[in-house]
Parts: sequence; structure tokens; C-alpha cells
Amino acid sequence: MPIPANPQLPMTNANSLRTTLVNQTANTLSVVVSTPDSTQILSLSCATLGAQGSGQNSVTVLTQYNDDNTLNVGVWDPSYSENNSVASFYSHQKDQDSVMGRGSLPWIDTVNFIGGYAVTGQNVSLGQITVAISKT
Repeated sequence: MPIPANPQLPMTNANSLRTTLVNQTANTLSVVVSTPDSTQILSLSCATLGAQGSGQNSVTVLTQYNDDNTLNVGVWDPSYSENNSVASFYSHQKDQDSVMGRGSLPWIDTVNFIGGYAVTGQNVSLGQITVAISKT
């Protein structure tokens, strides 16, 4: 049974997942996030990934849920296409309060990319994952 949205939830707890994207390209990118289940998006630092070296080249999304925590991430380059994302993936983390989820690290899957873009390098620790977007 999904948990309804609750603005009184704490900003972080054992079931929070902090997903950070880092832009390693020369292009400014847009980030679009959604949740395919009842995961709650608690915060989004910004919807624009500045170019590498700009000082504004990362975006962090904080999500929370009492089961599987899933975030759908799409990265767009308006100079490449107005209609298609250049990279996308899902970030996940199991419920840390369940016996099966206890101590499980987050991961990404359903990775797609086009136009020379790639989803590279992951830095993973309990409750957080950092994913780099690069271009060849």
C-alpha cells in the first residue's frame, strides 16, 4: 500500500536516498525527475546542470519511501534535441528498515544514452549515489 505524500516527513532518515548528478560535459544540461511508484521527492537542488568547471555542474535529488526507493532521472541537452533525453536511468535503494534491505547499497539500472553522451562513474555509499554524465 503506497504511503501518501506527507510534507511533515523528516529531510533524511534511513530510507532516504540522495541521488547526485555531475555534468562532465561542456554543455549545459537540464534534469527532469519523476517517481514511477510512491517514492516521494523531498527536494531537488536545481533543474539545470551547468557545464563542467562552471561551479554549478551538479544536481542533487532527495527521495524517501518505506519500501523500494526509485527515482527516474532524465538528462536533456536542448542543443541536441528538444524531444529526446540524451541520458536516463533509475536510481534505487531498498528499504533500510526491512530485514532484506538492511545495509543494501543504492544502484542504478535501465540506463540509456545517445549522441555521444554516457552515464559513467558511480560513487555509492549507504543512502547516496553520485552519477556522472559525460560526452565523447
